[in-house]
Amino acid sequence: MLILGTFTLGACGSEVLILDPGGGSTSSAQAGSGGGATPAGTGGGSTSAGAGGGSTSAGVGGGAASAGVGGGPRSASAGGGSTSAGAGGGSTSTDASSGSGGAGGAVSAGGGGGDPGNISDVFDPAEVYLLGTVQPGSSGRDAMAHWSDPNTAAVGFIGAYDRFSARLQDGGKLLYVLAGSVREFVCDACPYVGTYLNGSDANDLVLPTAPCVPNDWIEDIKVGPGGSWIHSCSGDWNKRWYDASGVMVYGDEQDMLVHLGYSNLALTQSRVVDLANASSAPIVGLPDAPLLAVRALAPDSFRVALSTDQGSGAAELWQIDATGTATLIGSYPPVPAGYTVQPFFPHRHHALEATGALLQFGEGPMVFQDVIVRREIGGSSAVVYDEANDPLVQIHISGLVTGP
Repeated sequence: MLILGTFTLGACGSEVLILDPGGGSTSSAQAGSGGGATPAGTGGGSTSAGAGGGSTSAGVGGGAASAGVGGGPRSASAGGGSTSAGAGGGSTSTDASSGSGGAGGAVSAGGGGGDPGNISDVFDPAEVYLLGTVQPGSSGRDAMAHWSDPNTAAVGFIGAYDRFSARLQDGGKLLYVLAGSVREFVCDACPYVGTYLNGSDANDLVLPTAPCVPNDWIEDIKVGPGGSWIHSCSGDWNKRWYDASGVMVYGDEQDMLVHLGYSNLALTQSRVVDLANASSAPIVGLPDAPLLAVRALAPDSFRVALSTDQGSGAAELWQIDATGTATLIGSYPPVPAGYTVQPFFPHRHHALEATGALLQFGEGPMVFQDVIVRREIGGSSAVVYDEANDPLVQIHISGLVTGP
C-alpha cells in the first residue's frame, strides 16, 4: 500500500490516504444526477458528463501547460546552479529523461537586498511558487514569489484565508478558499514594496458556487487542466466532490480523489477514473512508497514523485497512464550534502514542475535555516532558496504552489 499522506481537514482531525499499487477496487465512481454536461475548458478536450447527468470537466485533452506567463525571467543560480527557462518567456519541457543524477548542487537563493522584479497575479502554471510571508509570525502578511526571485512578491491575502487550499489554474490564476467560498486572487501590490493593505481580499473575485447543505461550507478545492475546478464540503470529509452548480462529480467512501487530469481523467487512491463515464482502471506497478507530489500530464497521464527512503530523501518519478499502468521515469539525484528535505507529510511541502523537476522544503545546517531544494531527473540537485540570505518572502506555515 502506498501512503499518500496525512492532512488536516479544517479543525477536525485528519485522514490518511493510501494508494493501492496492487489493483484495488474497480468499482465505478459515483456521479451526480441532473443537468447537461458542463463544457470542457480550453485545449480541445471532450465534454465531461458524469454518469446519470452533468458534471464539470476534470481535464481536457489539450497540450501541456505553457511557460512564460506573468512575470520576469528566472534568474540564474548563484554559486553554480544551472539556469533554466522560467516564467516570462522560455519554453518548459514536459519530458524528463530517465536515469539518476549525481550528488549535491550549489546554493542559488537570492539575498535580501536589490530592487524587486516584475510579477503579477497571473502566474506560470508550469512553475512552482512559494506561498510564504513577508512578516513571519504575523497573520495576514502572506505573499507569492517564484523561488528564483524571493525578493519580488505578489501580496493581498488576509489571515482568515485557507492557504492550504491555494491552487493555480493552467491559465495562471490562483484560486483559494475563504470563509466557505472559492476566491480568485487579485493582486493588491505587484510587486510588494513595503505596504500591506488591510482587508486585502476585498478585490478578490468570488466564484459563483452552489452552496453546501445547511451548516456545511466549502472545505477544499481541486483544480484540473482547462480551468476546471471542483469543491468538497465540510461534511464530506473530502470523500465527495461537486462542480460549481452543486452536481456531484465523484464520490467514494473507500477510494478518495487525489488529483484531476487531462481527458476527463482523475487519479484516486487506487484507480484512474474516467469522470465522463465513471469507468476506471486499477493502478498497477507502483512500488510501496509514500507519495510526495502529483501532476497531470497531457494527454492522459499523471506523474507522481515517490519517497523511496525518507531518511536520505531518496525519491523517484513515476508515470501512470490512462490504463493504470505505472512506469518508472527515473531516480532523483541525492539531496545536497549537509541539507535535509521534509518527509512526505504534508504534501504542500513538495511540488512538481511541468518539467518533472521536484521542489521540496528542507533545512540547512544552521538553526531555523529553511531552504528549498530543486532536483532534476538526470540533472542537478541544488538549494535554490535559502533563508540564510534573508529573502523578502520567507517560509512560515507555508507551501509550494503550482498548476495542475
